[in-house]
Amino acid sequence: MLITYEFYVADAEGAEPRFVPVLCESEWELVRRARELLAETHAAFVEVRRAGEVLFRLVG
Repeated sequence: MLITYEFYVADAEGAEPRFVPVLCESEWELVRRARELLAETHAAFVEVRRAGEVLFRLVG
């Protein structure tokens, strides 16, 4: 079953985090996609939420 998560990606310059909706089938896929996004964008952090609740934050 697909679950919608919310990624908030903050640029290194300190601008407001941008919202990226993501569909994932498992928590493993969620963590993998968050790590990939952090590495690809060279963001300051990626915060992962579900229904507004912060699940975790990866810092670059």
